[in-house]
Amino acid sequence: MKNILSFLQQNIKIINDYNERDFSDILSKKIANPYELCGLAYYMLKKCDIKTEYLLIHSASNGYFDPKYISVHQFDVPALKINMGQDTYVIFPHLKYMPVGQIPEEMNNETALMISNDALTNGKFWTIPDLHNSTDSTDTKINLNIDENGKILVKEIKSYHGIPAYTNRVLFSDSKMEETEKIIRKNFLSQDISISSLHYDIKNLTDLDKDFIIELNYNVDDLVTITPEEVIFQTGGLLSPVNLYSQKVDTVERINPIKIKSREIFTKETSITFPGNWKIQTQLKDTIIENKFGSNIEHSSSIPNGVNIKQTTQLLKSEGEKNQISLLYNLIYGSYKMNMSAIVFDKQK
Repeated sequence: MKNILSFLQQNIKIINDYNERDFSDILSKKIANPYELCGLAYYMLKKCDIKTEYLLIHSASNGYFDPKYISVHQFDVPALKINMGQDTYVIFPHLKYMPVGQIPEEMNNETALMISNDALTNGKFWTIPDLHNSTDSTDTKINLNIDENGKILVKEIKSYHGIPAYTNRVLFSDSKMEETEKIIRKNFLSQDISISSLHYDIKNLTDLDKDFIIELNYNVDDLVTITPEEVIFQTGGLLSPVNLYSQKVDTVERINPIKIKSREIFTKETSITFPGNWKIQTQLKDTIIENKFGSNIEHSSSIPNGVNIKQTTQLLKSEGEKNQISLLYNLIYGSYKMNMSAIVFDKQK
């Protein structure tokens, strides 16, 4: 199953048209629309005696499913349901970087229309169970080395697992070198600082069994002010937390309840090193915040000639009423004490 899915995802180009192609045309020309590619995958899996059924899924991005009003637009995402022993999988041959065992968030727990040669299941609705078998995570490790002249050498390693890995692989899909740098500067670097000497390395773009990794090296020259008595480090967003959300907070205007469909973890660990005669005067306060939607933990510790700051936000699979959005907002936005605008150092003689 995995080999068939990988072959189709990596070798067939998806085009959105309504031209009719048979399976031999798809394999020879290496093009297909999403429905045709799912059909080819269905046929190949059947030939391997793998129990497979064709699905058309209602996506949450189209709103709530109304079983009393059925139209072709309610079921517009093709997929395959596969049973192997006691295990059930839902695979998406047309999503190039979506591996077996992962489901787009907008499809999880949604309604699918089953298309089958079996009269008992053909035309029936099936609610996709929670088959997402991994924790989605974003892990960022940053080293900020500040020299005696205030120049900052930054090294970052960003690792993505699960749906974040899929999302970022799609972002870089088929991008050229000049486009890749634009994507990195726009999506993965602070917009509040001037960056020079940027070097990057993207790892595991097509190896779906491994985490997707972006390594960054660059210089920042304009964030540190040095006086005879003290040093002021304007952080420029380098200590901002890692999160991927934008939420409507107004509970009067908000219509839908809160639903977090899978567990997610965002971790950012920042090591700041500086000359031995500098001493931090800014107080770094540890925090722990927990509520029904998850937790946020911030902790700082001393390292040789520096300090280490770790920020971890965990979102739990959970639901809540719309008037509880402030709890979620506070968890992922409002509680970061380490996200300070500046850190002040005394200069020791």
